Amino acid sequence: MDVCFCLPARGHTMSRRGSDRSHCIRKTALRPSDRSTSAEPAIIEKLHEDYMKPGVLSLAAGVSYMKPPRDCLSWALEAVLQSDSADPHRYGDVVGDQNLLEVIRRKLETVNKLTGQEIMVTAGANQAFVNVLLSITDVGDEVILTKPYYFSHLVALQLCGVVPVMANSDPELKPDPIEIKASITPKTKVCEADETG
Repeated sequence: MDVCFCLPARGHTMSRRGSDRSHCIRKTALRPSDRSTSAEPAIIEKLHEDYMKPGVLSLAAGVSYMKPPRDCLSWALEAVLQSDSADPHRYGDVVGDQNLLEVIRRKLETVNKLTGQEIMVTAGANQAFVNVLLSITDVGDEVILTKPYYFSHLVALQLCGVVPVMANSDPELKPDPIEIKASITPKTKVCEADETG
């Protein structure tokens, strides 16, 4: 992949159209990272190609193919238009909307009896998983995945340079504590235990 970087010449400023004098450096060595090229390909695409026939409903990904009800869309638009924020269309707080966080915090305290919890609202469980990996792991650390695991979690580990360690589940597909304990090494940072059974 060819990439050209143009820098303003000394004493000149860069504008949207570029500088009146610039120095361009042509680089041809830009390539995808080894982490990205070694990540597993999405097997779900192959499964769809081979097995999806008319009348078969795929439950492989937790994505709704139905539009939200019109009332929900109208409510969401009205909420944005009535927002106290001067810029409701801009990026919000990275940990989530403060009002929503307070509602979740109260629910955790009153219903679940959990206090002092740090809360973050993400775009989904996969985003939360990546946030955790980026926060607490380093390249070369190990994370235990219990089988069966979410495919996207394996790819997230590979993209973060973290070593996935597989642990078998019990016959009911529940995490097996003995298998997990046997998989722990000094490099283990996390055990991600899915319960699909």
